[in-house]
Amino acid sequence: MNNIILIGMTGSFKTSAGKILAERLRLSFFDSDDEYEKKYGGKIVETFSRFGEDLFRERESVVLSELSTERDCVIACGGGAVLRKQNMTALKRSGVIVRLHADPHILYKRISGDETRPVTSELTEEELVALYERRRPLYEKYGDFTVDNTFLTPEQTAEKIIDVIGWFS
Repeated sequence: MNNIILIGMTGSFKTSAGKILAERLRLSFFDSDDEYEKKYGGKIVETFSRFGEDLFRERESVVLSELSTERDCVIACGGGAVLRKQNMTALKRSGVIVRLHADPHILYKRISGDETRPVTSELTEEELVALYERRRPLYEKYGDFTVDNTFLTPEQTAEKIIDVIGWFS
């Protein structure tokens, strides 16, 4: 089986549904943000505040390139992974890309107050919607399949992913 790569906005259940999906399919699970923190030490939010987003994106690309060499796993990407074509090219070669979509107003409710999300933690609802609209064309471009989980739990999202890609694996 190829890898299953999850992309989407912050709060779209990439990590929580990804863990469930990996468990049900008996695959390894990797969260690119967790792998970043293991590789570079410290929290992503610290990289953003001390060095800025550019350094984070460069390092994130290294992590995603390394993850793309893994086999038979589920990879949950950071919300901004789609901002660099090289990330998506490497990941695409390693498997199927599933775009997790949820209404941006629902996403805001899911992540509101979560200070561990450096790009979105201080955004107003309107700013998050605008960020979503800027990224949406990239998510749509790179996703092989889309799972709308606006009204789903992480468990239901994992089941929906299995339904959507079941014929593919």
